[in-house]
Amino acid sequence: MLNPQNEAKLQQNKRLVTFIFHRESAAMEQIMECSNRSLGKNVVLVVDDDEIQLKIAVEFLEQSGFTVESAQDGKSALSRVRDIRPDIVVLDVLMPGMDGFETCAELRKIPGGELVPVLMTTGLDDLESITKAYEAGATDFIAKPIKWMILRQRILYLLRASRAIIDLHRSEMKNRALLNAVPDVMFHIDSEGIFLEFRGAADFAMLVAPDEVAGKKVSDVFPGILAQRVILSMKKAFETRETQIFEYVLTGAGVEYFFESRIVVCGECEILAIMRDITERKRFEEALKISEMKYRIVAENTYDWEFWLSPEGQFVYTSPSCQDVTGYTAAEFEADSKLFLRIVHTDDLTKCATHCTMQAKPLEKIGELEYRILHRDGNIKWIGHVCQPVYDAEGVYLGIRGSNRDITAQKRAAALVRLDEERRIRHEEEMKRLLEKDKILKDLHDGIGGIVTNVGLLSEMAYNSTSADYDKNALRTMSELSREAISELRNFMNIIDDRRLDWHAFVADLRNFGSSMIEGNGLSFKVKTSVKADAVPPDSLLCLNIFRVYKEALTNVIKHASANVVDVTISVKAKRFVLSVHDDGVGFTKSQGDGRGIRNMKSRAQEIGGNLAVTCNKGTSVHLEFQIPIKYP
Repeated sequence: MLNPQNEAKLQQNKRLVTFIFHRESAAMEQIMECSNRSLGKNVVLVVDDDEIQLKIAVEFLEQSGFTVESAQDGKSALSRVRDIRPDIVVLDVLMPGMDGFETCAELRKIPGGELVPVLMTTGLDDLESITKAYEAGATDFIAKPIKWMILRQRILYLLRASRAIIDLHRSEMKNRALLNAVPDVMFHIDSEGIFLEFRGAADFAMLVAPDEVAGKKVSDVFPGILAQRVILSMKKAFETRETQIFEYVLTGAGVEYFFESRIVVCGECEILAIMRDITERKRFEEALKISEMKYRIVAENTYDWEFWLSPEGQFVYTSPSCQDVTGYTAAEFEADSKLFLRIVHTDDLTKCATHCTMQAKPLEKIGELEYRILHRDGNIKWIGHVCQPVYDAEGVYLGIRGSNRDITAQKRAAALVRLDEERRIRHEEEMKRLLEKDKILKDLHDGIGGIVTNVGLLSEMAYNSTSADYDKNALRTMSELSREAISELRNFMNIIDDRRLDWHAFVADLRNFGSSMIEGNGLSFKVKTSVKADAVPPDSLLCLNIFRVYKEALTNVIKHASANVVDVTISVKAKRFVLSVHDDGVGFTKSQGDGRGIRNMKSRAQEIGGNLAVTCNKGTSVHLEFQIPIKYP
């Protein structure tokens, strides 16, 4: 806190500052506007141990448009410099402890502090004090008592100078960084061929050492042939005012190094020579040349038409084989990007155009296509095409690399194989049809033929009989045989009706036939059926064989089993058919198990590639099972 006397003095000085501002308000506003526009809001650090002088300085500078920070001794001033990074420091010389000279010297040691302008205020006007201030690092000084308007203008001047120095410093750092990043050696040479300045590169020591250049002639520094090239290029550059470029080779430790030199006129009598090590580029170019030669040897001697399309759809490379494939030369394709689509067969044009459009985009997949073209000689040829996108080492899309192969011979061979396969399938189907016909005729003969034969014998016997009772019994038997024949024919026609050949309809026929046959003889009939929709449909011969096995199994139950209940299970899955007939009768004897009916069922099962098992356990079970689709033996 200030004592009353000092407080009164401070208020008097504040009124004085206000009076000065009011008196020169127009000039101040003009100066403020100009300085704010050019420098913005600058931070001023004021350091003074005199509390009254410090407060007056802070008040004045704040009214002048600055942001003001303060400190009352050297130690706290250095701390504030580290914290706020002021744009300028106004530093009193005479302070207890660390004086202004020592404070300024320490400030210059702080990172970034070497560029901060320091304006020292002092009542000392001797030459020794001024010299000491500058030696400590002061930028300028102002004498006490301070004239406030002069202080403000001095601060503005130092800030502008500081800004210019900082900009220059940044520019120098940027230029130095750019130069250090350039892997080149640079020389300044005068018109007499004497080196004026040298900037070397770390990997350029094999050519010349930096300390062996300045003040020497070109012929004294460079090898003879290189020196002659440089001198001749300098002469031509002075004459034409154009950049001269040449390459040369130097040998070091038995290894060849390649360099590029650029000679540029800079001024009336000076040359800037820039030399770059291009050894890696030359080696890469040589490797690329060898790689390209190998590729061309392969591409230009292959039977396939190799090509490379640019991202714009132009042929960058076309192998000579395109003429063998299409009749057109590589030069014709490279000169006319639309030629390819013009020779594509009209039926394949849409898919080719779509494929080209898709592959014109940078994709990460291989494209394949088969299409036809019209050869120059008028013949149609089949082309097998494969292509993929191409990228460089940096991932830049370079277009499409592709290959076209004449596959006409393969297509013809495939067509012949396909024709032979179709003929084989038709032959197998014909043989199968003939087999079905023979089996059907045999079943028709064995089934209906036997019934008709019996009817004929009974009618002849009745005709020759003299007994009315015999004739009556014969007529009854013939009537039953006729009904059986009609039923047999109806079932037979249902089986061979192609319109009904699906598993659902066939299983329904089996269920209805079994129910009619078993229940018609006074027995209980139970059936379970299951049909999967994805099973391969049956053919007529398969249905006929299943029906014969099924009918024989039911007939045996009726004639021999003395059963009360018959259980039937029919299951059709995607790859398997199962038929099971079980009764609760008395079973069968060994001789019955080897009878003609069971042998017939087993024979039919074998004809369709299946297995049939007959077992006797609490009745008789007949089990038929085979794979779908069937394979006839």
